[in-house]
Amino acid sequence: MSSRQWPNTTQKRFRCAEVSAELALTGPSIFLKPGSQIDIDVVDVGEFGTEPLYIDSEEDLKDHLTHVRSTSVVSQEATNEEGLMEPTTSTVARYYLLDPSYGRAEVPITQVGALDILSTLNVFPEFYRYLSAFGRKTFSQDEGFAGFDRAYVFGPDGCLSRVELCYLLKYVEKRKDSRPGTDPWSPRHALIYQQTDLQNYNSNHILVRIPETAKSRLEEHLLDKGAAEACRFARDWTGLHSLCFGSISGGLRECINYLDQEVTSVFRRLLLSGIEVGKHNEFDDPHSSANDMKTLQHLEDQANRVMNVIELNIETIDCMITHSKKVKKRGHSSDHGMIDDFLEEMEAIRQDHRFSLLNISAVMKRSKAISEQLRDTVAVRNSEMANTHTKAIYKLTEASGQEARVVKTLTVLALFFVPASLVADFLQLGYVKLRDDRGPGWVANPELQIYAALVFPLIAFIILVYGVVEWRSSKLHPSSSSNISVGKV
Repeated sequence: MSSRQWPNTTQKRFRCAEVSAELALTGPSIFLKPGSQIDIDVVDVGEFGTEPLYIDSEEDLKDHLTHVRSTSVVSQEATNEEGLMEPTTSTVARYYLLDPSYGRAEVPITQVGALDILSTLNVFPEFYRYLSAFGRKTFSQDEGFAGFDRAYVFGPDGCLSRVELCYLLKYVEKRKDSRPGTDPWSPRHALIYQQTDLQNYNSNHILVRIPETAKSRLEEHLLDKGAAEACRFARDWTGLHSLCFGSISGGLRECINYLDQEVTSVFRRLLLSGIEVGKHNEFDDPHSSANDMKTLQHLEDQANRVMNVIELNIETIDCMITHSKKVKKRGHSSDHGMIDDFLEEMEAIRQDHRFSLLNISAVMKRSKAISEQLRDTVAVRNSEMANTHTKAIYKLTEASGQEARVVKTLTVLALFFVPASLVADFLQLGYVKLRDDRGPGWVANPELQIYAALVFPLIAFIILVYGVVEWRSSKLHPSSSSNISVGKV
């Protein structure tokens, strides 16, 4: 399947060269590999009915686009008696829906097929800036990216004849593969591209990963309510945008309620926790406190992401309102009533987003306050445990001091037995003997005299040193009666 050239250099847009370079660099990560099975839903809305078409191969896509080119919505040669363009077919609008299999998967079309669609519809180059937000990603890349691009073509009468616009719609949606106990909500974005002929009210649309709610409502308007309703909806270029922006409020509300519920669960566990060391329960366990802190950090991060989604949508809505006012000013007067209704609806949706922003801000404030309370509780609990440990160490120190005093007393008492032991040993060894010539008495050998002359001064010196050490120790460490008592923190 050979692709037509896109972007078309005849469009005279400065981004054509940049887009071509970006395509060569990032295209393989955005689109499927050549020859892969594609997945495109096409809805062809006509005056006589709606024709849904499912395309799963490049050959089918080639045949479809060949048919589109051969039966273009407006023939460049067909004019009526007044010189105005006339539709050559009954086709009112075409919708191309592409839905990646999961959040960070490739767009379900090959690069050749995508370029063929963009070339056939003559899509402006700015489209690729938004398409590059999809494809394989290593993390939540481009989650904070948004924008709003439009292009106008004016007719000979100075009125708008053709309008192109493209933007990213931010929303939150439950992941289908979420595991129990994990956060099921994930911020996402959808690409909305619309090309409208304001003279004949014919349009082409490319929708990438729109919310499930929006997809269901779109099917209801185009397939379930009959040809007349489908044709009416397709001719109203504002209907798609009202439908898409209005479909995300329910998901935002459910996500915010989920975050609020998780914050409340942590708060309830915090109320059941205590700080007394001897009365700890399962919520006072360090592992439980650490998990609660991690949970609150995750909830704050998720709330920040949801807040970013809402703020970006508000900016996009402001751009849409500005664009609609310009179309009203430069377009046909017959569209004024339709645009006025659309502006009122977008104002209501913007107000709803602002209320959602206040709601998520309140949840974030609660999460931060509970996180601070949890940290304070853990700090007081740790202080109480440190106080208990200090008391235990103090008691052990006192007990050690008492034991040391007992040992000293026993040592002093043992000194009383040393003389008797020495006398017994000296008598047994013969160093000392009784005198027999002049009554009671004793006689010491010369060796004993030398021993006494050397040992007893050493004993006296050791006792003196011991006394000095004890005296200095008593000065440095007051008695237990003057010790500082350990109080509670």
